[in-house]
Amino acid sequence: MERFEFINLEKKLKLYGELFVKKYQSLITEGKHVASGRLRDSTDYEVDVDNGKYSLKVIVGKYMDVIDEGISNGKFPSRNSENPLMEWIRVKGIKPYNRPRKSVTRETEIRNLAYVIGRSIKSKGTIKQYGYRGSDISKRVLESVRTNMDEDFANALDKDLEILAEKLINNKK
Repeated sequence: MERFEFINLEKKLKLYGELFVKKYQSLITEGKHVASGRLRDSTDYEVDVDNGKYSLKVIVGKYMDVIDEGISNGKFPSRNSENPLMEWIRVKGIKPYNRPRKSVTRETEIRNLAYVIGRSIKSKGTIKQYGYRGSDISKRVLESVRTNMDEDFANALDKDLEILAEKLINNKK
């Protein structure tokens, strides 16, 4: 007998993938966590079927954990020569000084500003609007989307099992 595809379950997984993505994007925008838009736009989902096992994977940008969980005080952000704070400063168009200094390049000014911002994060933490803690976006997304999730998946699976049972009965005749 050929492999049975749980079409209703797969449709429901895709629907919930879309719901998760829309909710993430909405909360990222509402929380004013959009600088370049890459975090919001990189949010996606995948439905995977592997050897009869169905799974839903929600994909978020690589620095979502910093916004979600924050960086607690006492931790210093990356000291890489190209740390995320430097990119954030560029994207936001923040100018380190009102008057240009001849002896210092713009890159050095950005690196110095990133250091000062990093020092502030080390002493206070991140995201003032959340009390210098994380935004808990992932928790809020899950709480808002999962309300009827168990029942919806159970109903989709019931429909697929009814179709499978009907196929098995018709094949025996």
